[in-house]
Amino acid sequence: MSWIQENKFVAGLIGVTAVVGGAILYFGGSQGSSLSEKMESYEGLKAKYANLEKSNPYPNRENLKGREKNIKEYQQSIKDVTQALEAYRPDELAKMTPEEFGDARVAMRNTLREAFKGAGTKLPVETDFGFEKYSKSSAKSVATPQLNYQLGATEWLLTKLAEVKPSALVNMSRVSLPIEGGQAVPAPEPTKKSKKKKGKSASRNDKAKTEEAQVYDLMPMELTFTAGEGAVREFLKEMVNSKDYFFAVRAVRVRSENQKPPMAQDANFPAAQPAAVAGADTLFGGFPDLDGSDGGEGEDGEPGDAADAAPAPAPVVSERILKQVLGSEEIHVHIVFDVVLLKPEEPAAAAADAK
Repeated sequence: MSWIQENKFVAGLIGVTAVVGGAILYFGGSQGSSLSEKMESYEGLKAKYANLEKSNPYPNRENLKGREKNIKEYQQSIKDVTQALEAYRPDELAKMTPEEFGDARVAMRNTLREAFKGAGTKLPVETDFGFEKYSKSSAKSVATPQLNYQLGATEWLLTKLAEVKPSALVNMSRVSLPIEGGQAVPAPEPTKKSKKKKGKSASRNDKAKTEEAQVYDLMPMELTFTAGEGAVREFLKEMVNSKDYFFAVRAVRVRSENQKPPMAQDANFPAAQPAAVAGADTLFGGFPDLDGSDGGEGEDGEPGDAADAAPAPAPVVSERILKQVLGSEEIHVHIVFDVVLLKPEEPAAAAADAK
């Protein structure tokens, strides 16, 4: 007979004690690891709280109100900019036949040539101010609304240039619009999130969103002319402050007409004249008398002092050195810019905004 059979109570007690002890050890170990994790989490939160206390501004209710105020001001600034841009959005683009656009182009060319002729500006031979392509061919009907808008912007801009009377209009060119070749204006690239979507319905949604996001068209152009510094400054001011068309200037290059550096011998300073001698306008003026005087007489017929008789010469006033050295040469200006066409609102979108 085994010891367990002879001592059933003791064996049972030992077994129960072992099970209970093992359970206690397992529970204690698990609780210990949980406590360790909670202590680590507590230390992490404590460190974050300490950093928040040191941060500026501290996240309390007062600073929250200030943050909300800043957000409202930022939203208002966005609203103001949007309203300012809306002033450039045409109600609708005029639909024209190719023949009507051709007549408008010729009228614009003649008007600008007369304006530059009156300003004494030298023009390129046979210039059509960027629309030379359509002097030999007709525009497509689908492109005439955008082309007519660009034509109006070009006429407005060059009229302002003629007003400052540049000496020469070197070049006026433009990049052909996609729609001139029968292509639609390219939409923006879809976002990464939309690229992950699959299926025809998802692709249609992406296309609709990108077309909706493209609310403007860019019409790239370049302008090169020669004028004085003041004329250039006045023209650029008119261009960026236009209330009729939105011109987005990409780059401006300015080069002096005189490429050689100014030299000292280029200056033309007025020479100082010698002081006039008393009595020089008489026959024996400038020669002293026998008594040592210079021929002048003071009060009561007595010989006078030459310093009193001869007036002091006027000081010679010179202009600024830089102005005399640099002269008044003109500058060559090259401007790369876009005419921004904000697309007319769709009737559905306009109705939604009105609500």
